[in-house]
Amino acid sequence: MLHRISFEFAVPSTLKFQSFTGFEVRGFFYNVLSSVNETLASSIHGGKALAPFAVTPVMLHRVGGDITCYDHISPGLANFSFILFRDDEARAMEEALKKGMNSVKLVDWELPLTTVRLEQIDPVLLPKEKLSSFALDFHTPTYFRATPVDLAKEYSLNASIPSPYRFIPLPDPILLFRSLVRTWREFVGSGGESLEDFMTWVEAGGVLLSGFPGGIFTKRVYEHPMTNKWAVGFVGRANFSFSKKLYHEKMVETASLLLRFGEIVGVGAGRTSGMGRYRLLESAEDAEAQEEADES
Repeated sequence: MLHRISFEFAVPSTLKFQSFTGFEVRGFFYNVLSSVNETLASSIHGGKALAPFAVTPVMLHRVGGDITCYDHISPGLANFSFILFRDDEARAMEEALKKGMNSVKLVDWELPLTTVRLEQIDPVLLPKEKLSSFALDFHTPTYFRATPVDLAKEYSLNASIPSPYRFIPLPDPILLFRSLVRTWREFVGSGGESLEDFMTWVEAGGVLLSGFPGGIFTKRVYEHPMTNKWAVGFVGRANFSFSKKLYHEKMVETASLLLRFGEIVGVGAGRTSGMGRYRLLESAEDAEAQEEADES
């Protein structure tokens, strides 16, 4: 079961930050968790395993849809969310809320809360849709990690010497679904054998990146400029389609389920800092250019 806690608060004047607001939200998460269970907070912060939570950056409410706040927040109503993958963290957060929380603290600003909303989401019950194509609007910087061995497998290269991870700021379908499957296996746990089949299908070319007509671009976000800690990810809309030759209804439904899951938990690296957030959209075009190129 996933748990989402959303905080809405008032911003009286423009607030400027030295870092990406996602990093500030992560700091607030650890402060709240430490206030009720310091041992749990320390084990997560210092752990090497996949983190059992994600956060959104600060989002500013606007008619037509919230907008991502990078290094400043304009006056108005703003919000962010914690997404908790395990019951332990959810219970601890509920305990903190029961003690009373009238504001959120970001850096040195105490911002009055207007609403706190708690939700439980069963990922197994998320919709499975028969998509013909889809688009993802990546609204916070997104990047993936891959080893040279991963890259060699994907691109038929010879890479026999182990070396550190490579950072890939591109909407690669294989890396996208590999990240979603890893998170699903770790915290949902169901569908082991079918997910193996699904990844084999993806790696064979079942999902195609069909373009980004509006363009994508990379954006650098700072954790702390004074220590030169930063990350680079891509933002923008990417269109995807399914291979006609490899089309399989069950695989497409699994892809749909995982994409809905990713809308909630995020994708790629840096999820605990508000990176890897996207919205699933219907693709605006049929976009079969990659298959046509393959056939020509």
